[in-house]
Amino acid sequence: MKARHFLVLFAFAPVLTAAVLDVQHADISVNFNASLMGSATNPWRLTVRDEDGRIEYGGRRVATPDQIQVVLDALEASKVEVPDDSRYAFLGPAGREVYILPQTQETGMLFLGTSSENKTAQAGWQGVGVQSNLLVRGFASGVFQSNRVNLRLETFSGPGAFFLYSTNAFGDPTVFYDTAGGLSLDDNRQMSPANHSHFNWAFTEPGEYTLGLRASATTAGGTFTQSDVTEFTFRVIPEPSSAALLVLSGFALLCRRFRSRDLETNKTS
Repeated sequence: MKARHFLVLFAFAPVLTAAVLDVQHADISVNFNASLMGSATNPWRLTVRDEDGRIEYGGRRVATPDQIQVVLDALEASKVEVPDDSRYAFLGPAGREVYILPQTQETGMLFLGTSSENKTAQAGWQGVGVQSNLLVRGFASGVFQSNRVNLRLETFSGPGAFFLYSTNAFGDPTVFYDTAGGLSLDDNRQMSPANHSHFNWAFTEPGEYTLGLRASATTAGGTFTQSDVTEFTFRVIPEPSSAALLVLSGFALLCRRFRSRDLETNKTS
């Protein structure tokens, strides 16, 4: 009987080993390997880099799905109120609660940015779900026309709206992604080579969100190329997963049975 309970617990273990980033410095990274152009392998890979742990995680590519390796959490500390400032009316009415991963690093919150930096020369990086020929590669100057890559929000799901915006020194916001009215070609941000930037990631409701991003550009030689759509999972004020609850329930049941057995043993002794 004991073995059966432990088998149930172990059956859920893989679900619980997914990487969760919640207070780290991390970046959604755009990697491109020009030598793979024309091969069976897409030369692009969009990933998540845990800059503190020096680990690069592969995202779930929609065209060729692989395991979702990482979940990005917005914890309780991310909850703020929309300011009484007309410049931020896109977030909703003043005083409304929203959840923002900020563009400046704050204790107890995920510090999330985007990166096109090449870190292949830096030792110590590990890759999970990332091919070695795309690991921490970024993209180089001169590879693309005008040195520009488009990072477009192609798909979106979630219980509320999502906004990606930056704020300058005067408090003026520039909005890149705005899902409140549906997606359009305007939900795009241009990236330059060897660049590392941070933004405000704003969600209007708690719950789970999926952002599907695609990178695209035209090479210096005039060839248009694009990545697969890659999905990134965000959990705003995350609750225990159903799998975790089942594991905890099974553990509690096991403890109750052991306790009942001990009580019966004490009664008969």
